[in-house]
Amino acid sequence: MKKRLALIGCGGIGQYHLSHFVQFKDIVDLVGWCDLIPERAEDFKQKAGCGEAYTDWKKMLDETKPDMVFLGVPPYCHGEIEFELIERGIHFHVQKPLALDLDLARKIRDAAEAKGLITASGFQCRYAENIVQPAIKFCQANQVVMIDCSRIGGVPGVDWWRKKDLSGGQAVEQTIHQFDIIRYFMGENAEPVEVFSYNGRGFIKDEEWPGYDTDDLSTTVVKFAGGALGVITTGCYATSGNSFDSKVIFSTRDKRMEHKILGTTVIYGEEPPKDEGGA
Repeated sequence: MKKRLALIGCGGIGQYHLSHFVQFKDIVDLVGWCDLIPERAEDFKQKAGCGEAYTDWKKMLDETKPDMVFLGVPPYCHGEIEFELIERGIHFHVQKPLALDLDLARKIRDAAEAKGLITASGFQCRYAENIVQPAIKFCQANQVVMIDCSRIGGVPGVDWWRKKDLSGGQAVEQTIHQFDIIRYFMGENAEPVEVFSYNGRGFIKDEEWPGYDTDDLSTTVVKFAGGALGVITTGCYATSGNSFDSKVIFSTRDKRMEHKILGTTVIYGEEPPKDEGGA
């Protein structure tokens, strides 16, 4: 029997998920699309060729009765939706970050577990198998001493993102992928023991992005359980790709691996050099 699937949040990340959903119509019925902007929900309905469009997510749940729901809402919108899904016994996937408040994220996790639901968080960068698996093997086979991570880009063109109390800032909303990748590759050796951060502001002007009130950049230093040290820098100040080469470097005593999320994994110091292609 096919499972019934609905989506809440028909923005950019919703488009990503939709492109995959339509590939599984043989096992999934796409029954509902919900967004506060009705045109977006209707667009998803048209692209999928099935399901109904809604602006009220509770009405959608009542009428379509999905078995599972994908959430692609902004970071500040988490909480009520998840608890309603848990109450109704609906399995769900949450696009990162899970919440802006750690206690809230833990409450959602514990309530879903107590209900016996299948849940997942949206860290799709883990699943670029052709570049991720060689990276994991490298970290398992070598003692990583130092990690140098950077993610530098521009300001996304959505209002909520440039308000820190709504997005959590770039480290929470975007560079969480890099934090996750480091922990995924390193396993138990990547549990943080000590952490401190510095932030910087003043480079991005209000006339560029009216209402902007988040950090332009930040640098975080981490001491990991395995003894390695890490420096993780993130910034949204760049106006060109020439500004910085974003990647994660895993350094050992005699070699290094450079991983570009959803791009490449290159290992230096092995003969011949190992270069896994793009995702």
